[in-house]
Amino acid sequence: MPASPVPASGDLRHELISASAGSGKTFQLVRRYLHLLALGEEPRRIVAMTFTRKAAGEFFQRILAQLARLATDPSQAVAYFEGLQPPVPADVDYPALLRRLIRQSPRLRLGTLDSFFSTIANCFPMETGLPAAATMLDEDETARVQMETLDALLDRMQNQGPEDRTTQLLLAAIKTASFSTEPKSLEELLRTWVKNNHPLWLNSHGAACWGDLTRLWPQAASASEPDSSRLQALARRLRDLFPTPGKSGAEALDDLIDEVLTVTPGMAPPKKIQTFLEKTAEHLDDLLRGEARIMWWRKEVDITGETAQVWLELAQGLCRREFVVRAQRARGLAGFLAAYETLYHERVRSQGRLSFADIPLLLGQSAGADADWPGDDLWFRLDSRFDHWMLDEFQDTSHSQWRVTERLVSEVFQDDSGRRSFFAVGD
Repeated sequence: MPASPVPASGDLRHELISASAGSGKTFQLVRRYLHLLALGEEPRRIVAMTFTRKAAGEFFQRILAQLARLATDPSQAVAYFEGLQPPVPADVDYPALLRRLIRQSPRLRLGTLDSFFSTIANCFPMETGLPAAATMLDEDETARVQMETLDALLDRMQNQGPEDRTTQLLLAAIKTASFSTEPKSLEELLRTWVKNNHPLWLNSHGAACWGDLTRLWPQAASASEPDSSRLQALARRLRDLFPTPGKSGAEALDDLIDEVLTVTPGMAPPKKIQTFLEKTAEHLDDLLRGEARIMWWRKEVDITGETAQVWLELAQGLCRREFVVRAQRARGLAGFLAAYETLYHERVRSQGRLSFADIPLLLGQSAGADADWPGDDLWFRLDSRFDHWMLDEFQDTSHSQWRVTERLVSEVFQDDSGRRSFFAVGD
């Protein structure tokens, strides 16, 4: 007997589940998918996306396994779907559901976000403004063209010579970005930057936000930067005010004074500074109130009044100095990535060679808030095909991926009939 249709409006809710790893998020996804099937939804009208092909395969296997158990023993359905709304009808034919799911498996939208976006790009290149007959690069090919682009950038710098203004700016950016970092060969350093930061660059909105203290820490941006002598003076004052620290505690304070003078901002902090900052974070609220009890080298001491003020000023000064250096490094890195991205687009994307990371980037640009979706017909066609959206590991969805997904699910959010839904799980 066929499954009953979805009940009247308002019965099927949108849900966003946040839970830690190992707490049953995949179970919730599988149960939601089977709940929709048991309510009469067509499998081909459900989009279920995750981040890896392995995870997508495991998801499908779990759906089939659970549906097979329900087909073998339908009495399990009452306990399995307990608490879900709308309730599952008692007359669902689970063997028929299993057969239908298997028959429609080639047409299921159950896979990765990357594969779904790639399908849109391949099917609608004109509507989305993407290159026609674009070549998709796998991971190895993407890594290869990235290194080829980097080599071309270095060759261009060498050929233009040190007097070239663009080369000077790029060298200055590299110098700033590598300030206070562990020494590496230039090639190794740039390769690491491209691998670790180019995806982040693609999801940002240009160089303006990189290392911008006015956005990241406005108070630090407006304050004067403390020099080493000022910080050391604060450390000495803290040593003088510190209540009976004991022998080991006093030695730790003396070491802290030395480290404040010798530490290089941007590098891993020495042990005593790291311990001092960890204690600050642990007792920050109490220190701000001027009354904190802190375990300092196996002795519990009360940090109050002026001592608490000096402690906080020293901690803030250390953090601000570190923050300024890392912000400068981020600005330099942004300058390098801007030059790299310009050349990468010229040599790779504009030639119709696209990585999986490029697809949501380009789709997101065409579907951005400042522009209408290219081709109303495309939007209506996509909207009419799918009624239910399910996303796994929602916290890993990038900005560019969400810009596309948001346009695809916006009509679902506006639908108040209860027959369409959005469901996501994440950490």
